[in-house]
Amino acid sequence: MQKKLELVWCIKKSGHYGLSSFYAEQAVKNNLIVFCFTNAPPALAPYGAKKSLFGTNPICFGAPTGKAPFILDASTSMINRGKIRRASKLGQKIPYGVALDKYGQITIDANKALEGTQLPISTFKGSGLAWMVDILSGVLQVRVIVEKLKILLMTFPGHKIWGIYLLPLTLKFLLEKTL
Repeated sequence: MQKKLELVWCIKKSGHYGLSSFYAEQAVKNNLIVFCFTNAPPALAPYGAKKSLFGTNPICFGAPTGKAPFILDASTSMINRGKIRRASKLGQKIPYGVALDKYGQITIDANKALEGTQLPISTFKGSGLAWMVDILSGVLQVRVIVEKLKILLMTFPGHKIWGIYLLPLTLKFLLEKTL
C-alpha cells in the first residue's frame, strides 16, 4: 500500500518570516507533526572556515504530545543574528567563541562580528544542518545556490530570494501500517 503525503509547503522569494515556532504551534494545534526550515543570506562560516557561506538557517520541529506540545526552534549558528544586532545597538559585548571578525579572529565585539561571520553550532554538525536547510529551502525549490545569494542581493536590492520549507505530517500518516 502506498501512502500519500497530504501537504508540503515550499514558499519561494520569501523574506524573514519571524519565529518558526509560531508556525509549528499552529500545526501542532491541529494534531500535526511539522518540520519548518528557512534559508537566509550568508552569515555563517562552515566549520573550520573564516568566511560566511550559509545563512543562520533556523530549524524548527513541533509535535503534539497529549499535554504541552514539544517544539524546538533553533538556529544553526551559536548565537542568533538578532542578538548580535541588539548588542551592537546597545554597545554590549557578545559571548566569546560565537563569531569571527572580518580577519577570521574570534571576537566579542558585536560590530566586528557583523562585519565578519558567525560560527555554527556543534562544529561540523551545525554546518551540515545549515547546508541541509539550504538544500530544502533553496536548491530543492530550483533556487539559487547559496554562493550566488550575495551577488543576487547586491544586483537586486530589496529583492528577497530566500525560501521556506514546511512539512506537516498527520499522525495517521505516520502510524498507518503498510500491507
